[in-house]
Amino acid sequence: MMDLNYISRDQYTQAIAEPIHTKSSGTEYSVHAEYVAEMVRQMMYA
Repeated sequence: MMDLNYISRDQYTQAIAEPIHTKSSGTEYSVHAEYVAEMVRQMMYA
């Protein structure tokens, strides 16, 4: 954004200094990915 002049150098350095906080609720899923398309198909036509 700084390269395109959307933010100033001061805004850039302030943004770089900010810590990044993420929230994750876990990545465990009870469904195998290869069955998701079939599940959607069944839901749509059931």
